[in-house]
Amino acid sequence: MPVDVATIMLMFPVVSLSMAAAMLVVAWGRWRDDGLAPWAAGVLMIAVAFPLFIANSLVSNQLPALMVVGNTLLAASYSASLVAICRFFGRPCSLWKILVPVVAAVVGSLVLMDRPEARVAAGGALFSLQGGMVAREALRRDNGVLERGRLLLAIGTGMVIALYLQRSIGVLLGWNEVAHLGSSHFIQV
Repeated sequence: MPVDVATIMLMFPVVSLSMAAAMLVVAWGRWRDDGLAPWAAGVLMIAVAFPLFIANSLVSNQLPALMVVGNTLLAASYSASLVAICRFFGRPCSLWKILVPVVAAVVGSLVLMDRPEARVAAGGALFSLQGGMVAREALRRDNGVLERGRLLLAIGTGMVIALYLQRSIGVLLGWNEVAHLGSSHFIQV
């Protein structure tokens, strides 16, 4: 049975919207307390980004501006996750760690707008780097004892890093269909 990548991609926003709604309900009125609100905002950005990717793939990549906005939202979502973790542990988050990846996503996506393979490779590297910053922040020694929650967060982030890196490496190895969401290449699924 052929794999419908668009259907699989549709699950990201469905799950993300559910998670974001639940987190926003819990965080309601406590926007600056424990980092839950920025985490929910990041998940909400993912919920918006993936339909943009799906829409672009459904029109045969004729609207690359959707990819620019989607990649920007993804970078912003990982920046929001970093802010959330820093806030949870009561530490400030340096502005360059928050803004530089978002600006890099915008500029990189615009420059590589008509080169989907290069855009996927660059985006995968950028999002992996951001994932690494999130994992590093979660695993810092001065956060105290490494309990299950932080360990699970780091493992989940590691899985996200692996997914992005495999797409980047796939493109670099010449598997250009990885850059197109409509293909059912084994790296996509």
